[in-house]
Amino acid sequence: MISNNEDDDDELDEEFLNYLSGNVSSPPVRPPPTMAAPSLPSTSTPIIGNGVNAPIANVAPIGDRVGILATSPWALLDMAEAYSASGSNEFRRPTALDVEIGEVGGLRSSLSSSDAPPTLLTSTSSVPPPARAPPPPPHSKAEEDIMDVATPPANHDELFPRPSAPPLELLVENGYFDDDSSAPSTTPASIRPPANDAPPPPENAAVGTRSTKIAASYDNPTAASAVFIPLPSTHSREADTRGRASWMMMPPAEATAVAVTPLGDAVPPMEDPPPDREGGNARIEGVIGSLACLWVGRGNHKRIGLVSLGLMTVLAAIIAVMVMKLGPDPKPIDVTTSTPTASLTIAIWKQQGVSIVGYAPGDNLGTSVAFSADASTIVIGAKGSIDNDPKTGHVKVYRSNDDSGNRVQLGQTIYGNATGDLTGFSVDITADGNAIVIGSPGYWENNDRPGYVRVFALESKDDTSTNTWKQIGGDIIGEVDGDEFGYSVSISEDGNTIVVGARAADGNNGDNLGRVRVYRMDESESDWIQVGDDIKGVVPDDNTGCSVSLSADGTQVAIGSPGFDDKGDASGCVKVYQMDSAGSIWEQLGQTLYGDNARDYSGISVDFSPDGYTLVIGFPGDNADGDRPGYVRVFSLNVSDDNTGTSSWEQIGLDIIGEAKGDEFGSSVSISEDGKTIAVVANTNDGENGVDTGHVRVYRIDDSKSDWIQIGDDIDGEAAYDYSMSVSLSADGNKVAIGSPLNNDNGKNTGHVRVFALEFEQDNTSVTTSSSTMTPTIYIWKQDGQSIVGDAPEDLSGISVAVSADASTIVIGAMGYYDNHSKTGYVKVYYTSDDRGKRLQLGKTIYGDATEDQFGLSVDITASGNTIVIGSPGSWNNKDRPGYVRVFSLETDGDLGTNTWKQIGRDITGEEDGDKFGGSVSISEDGETIAVGADGYDGENGLDSGLVRVYRMDESESDWKQLGDDIEGETAYDWLGFSVSLSADGTRVAIGSAWNGDKGVSSGLVKVYQMDSAGSIWEQLGQTLYGDFTLDYSGMSVSLSSDGNTLAIGSPGDNEDGDRPGYVRVFSLNVSDDSTGTSSWEQIGLDIIGEAKGDEFGRSISLSEDGKTIAIGAVFNEGENGVDTGHARVYRIDDSKSDWIQIGNDIDGEAAYDVSGGSVSLSANGNKVAIGSPLNNDNGENAGHTRVYVLE
Repeated sequence: MISNNEDDDDELDEEFLNYLSGNVSSPPVRPPPTMAAPSLPSTSTPIIGNGVNAPIANVAPIGDRVGILATSPWALLDMAEAYSASGSNEFRRPTALDVEIGEVGGLRSSLSSSDAPPTLLTSTSSVPPPARAPPPPPHSKAEEDIMDVATPPANHDELFPRPSAPPLELLVENGYFDDDSSAPSTTPASIRPPANDAPPPPENAAVGTRSTKIAASYDNPTAASAVFIPLPSTHSREADTRGRASWMMMPPAEATAVAVTPLGDAVPPMEDPPPDREGGNARIEGVIGSLACLWVGRGNHKRIGLVSLGLMTVLAAIIAVMVMKLGPDPKPIDVTTSTPTASLTIAIWKQQGVSIVGYAPGDNLGTSVAFSADASTIVIGAKGSIDNDPKTGHVKVYRSNDDSGNRVQLGQTIYGNATGDLTGFSVDITADGNAIVIGSPGYWENNDRPGYVRVFALESKDDTSTNTWKQIGGDIIGEVDGDEFGYSVSISEDGNTIVVGARAADGNNGDNLGRVRVYRMDESESDWIQVGDDIKGVVPDDNTGCSVSLSADGTQVAIGSPGFDDKGDASGCVKVYQMDSAGSIWEQLGQTLYGDNARDYSGISVDFSPDGYTLVIGFPGDNADGDRPGYVRVFSLNVSDDNTGTSSWEQIGLDIIGEAKGDEFGSSVSISEDGKTIAVVANTNDGENGVDTGHVRVYRIDDSKSDWIQIGDDIDGEAAYDYSMSVSLSADGNKVAIGSPLNNDNGKNTGHVRVFALEFEQDNTSVTTSSSTMTPTIYIWKQDGQSIVGDAPEDLSGISVAVSADASTIVIGAMGYYDNHSKTGYVKVYYTSDDRGKRLQLGKTIYGDATEDQFGLSVDITASGNTIVIGSPGSWNNKDRPGYVRVFSLETDGDLGTNTWKQIGRDITGEEDGDKFGGSVSISEDGETIAVGADGYDGENGLDSGLVRVYRMDESESDWKQLGDDIEGETAYDWLGFSVSLSADGTRVAIGSAWNGDKGVSSGLVKVYQMDSAGSIWEQLGQTLYGDFTLDYSGMSVSLSSDGNTLAIGSPGDNEDGDRPGYVRVFSLNVSDDSTGTSSWEQIGLDIIGEAKGDEFGRSISLSEDGKTIAIGAVFNEGENGVDTGHARVYRIDDSKSDWIQIGNDIDGEAAYDVSGGSVSLSANGNKVAIGSPLNNDNGENAGHTRVYVLE
């Protein structure tokens, strides 16, 4: 967000740096804000180095912040462009850059002399604040949207206005362009060249090279506050838009003493301008991109941040910096404690859009997948059953027209001709996504057909609503029954050349040599003509053609023969062929590439880069030592420059080895356009979610081309026996499609395909390091087990969730439809007995009694997971029933197979129709005490004032007895009891009254009560905690720690400025030690603020057992996957208890309008979180689902 606030908490002056470093004992008194840069601190000692006396940069001021800033002229231009296009005055980082506009804004002072105004960054206009949203009625429209609709509310934009962003202009004064083409019109932002009389750069200043667009210079560098030294990147802008020249800010006195070297190597100071970024020596070994910023935050934040503008492929493990010495008497800052946090840009694979699932059991959707170059179009093969016709097979194509990842089917489904065709066993697609090739090899167990291949093209390429797929040419048919013609296919970029593998060619005689044929469309575009002769296997059971891949121009083909025996039984081999200049003969290109050992199965998968110069080969056997992890090799074509033109394949980097024996790593591979990124499938990997889930890993070659570095985390299959089997990378390597044909999302072996996009996020981690190096821990939330989906459309499964202390048991409410009875509702409980996350239903489904019961709107579970409480408040629109609550316990604790849920005591029923008794519930640790909210109760204080009652099981364990008196709302329409939370022992209860108007309409409040020593009266504990402003809705969610001493309050309105991001506050109970025993609630840390207006951050919250970790749902957050996807974030309090630090990445909803985060529940230790998305459409519109994530 753009900020000109000179008193921002993140800014830091010199005095405060001295205080942090221990040079002074008292914190400073902040000076008044000033636009001029303060004087430089001592520069005699660098504060960043590589440990061998080679400084990278020295401390310099930025406004009243003292720190180090490095950015790039390209970064400024890109951020300006992205900001102008973002449609929001909050910078949302739509590129890989991880520097906010506001931080770059701080650069202004440092580019000017001490008495000059800032000149770099200015905004040419401003946007007035949006009109204040009208107050919603009790139970706001947003609340009804969660409960009742799947599409955005009609007044969504009205309630949550999003003003457009002002244009942004970059100004460069006292500077010059060092480039042959400096016309401002060629740049994405308005860049002004210097005046004609601008002074030349100083002689002692290193200036920009041709690839550096802007360089700052001064006529008197000693008077300037800073001199900027460009540090070239090893990646050109043309080759990698993320590889930018970085600029390090240096004190003038040190301007000629800058060196950035590979770690461990010292070089003399640079006296000449650094070389151009192609091949320059200014890089950190192993990091694509540049070190961008290091600064020490102020006050409550106290963090050390390390940000990268590049692709952080290996993160901090290869950055050894941070000896921090400040002031005239340098003293190292101690970073060996757990208080500092490292802010690192990390690569994460995030699912984009919803999973594409098969529509019937046995479909095997995801048998094959292929992406267009930009990943906007995906073709998916499903070799299985159609309408009970076994193994006919079909193919679907999907296209996305935006960045949300939501895909719609493009054209009609293409079906096989007959039972056993296995249509869709192999597929490929052209770079533009407008033509596809489909293999139908036939059911090999029968050997009763040769197999065939068909090619289709879009009839209309512009109008997706009318598009149909039209077959191009006739069927291309194999030669003999049993050939398995079409087992593998590949298509050229223009769609006019295809290659087809028939791995069992030689028919029924058992030879299985295998054969490959290449075809080209004739000039009449009516038939496919074979190009060149057959390419055949050499010996029986070669299975030549098991895999094939064409170059983009169709003149080179790679062919796998995994059964070849030259290096041992089924060691396998790969050969590459090139069409001769006459266009009639296929000639082998380079040497044969063999597997090393018996049963390596070399060539079971192959893929070419489009230019045909880079080749990836899968060896999924790797059986030299009697096990089968599998490995992958990548080769580059080396063409000799002698007269013979001899070519050879040279391996790039080391072997890439699978994780564990039995993984079959390399069973499928895919390569990016430039050949520098590959995706690899291990289809029998035992991932986090169970046996044979399979997984995909993505790798990039390092700068030295000596090793392959994994990018992001493993992408595991969703459940046991999913067998992630097929994979396809986008041209840029930043998106990957993964097929799991045995996934059971929509029935047994329906299969599904998921698409993941590579994203870059900041992650906050505890740092425990030596004084010169750091190896931080990176936390990532990974899904634990499969999504638990609602049974049918409109179930709203996930409207409520709760987990046991260890998260092994989860109770899920689905208040929606059941057997066409509107909003009857049901509840299910799931249990997992291992660390793989696979969950089985525990006991039978528990149903509501009647239509509109809304049974399951609220649920809770004991720490052991053996007792649950369920609220059934009835419809707030009809108000034709009071509502009721039921408690159930397992009849047997040990045997999952025979467990059933037995109701404990009778129904607990509300007093009057419309009470909404059971709208919120909470249960004690032993299951003997429950709290129930009835926010629609009409009490003595007015309509809908609300009520909370607490009950305890009597000694006979046959009935629930009220404990203490009613706790009622203060005034009409308080809706007290909308949220409740009990302490573990049941003696304290927190109650939310989100519509209370004491501080303004629906500002809200929370009170905590404690049972007196006699066990008969509820006494308020501490003060009432109010929302700050109108429409804060403070108390819409509450959560107590187990001991009742920590309280979290969600305020999802946060309407102070007319918008609605939402915020959360956490309080700790302070019990005075005087004779009165007075208690008060004191806030812990700062407010935790939502990401953007309209998020309703704090709609749901959950505290860990110790109160140090909190999960927060923001149901209307517009995440990576579309509008109102919703998300959850998890925070931990820092050691100083002064700030809440986000742990891991955002956990986004799967698709638009999922409202993920409608419910959240944390495990006792805070390392697992369950998230409900009641409007998810995985199993039908608004069926809902729940996902569990584990912190790794």
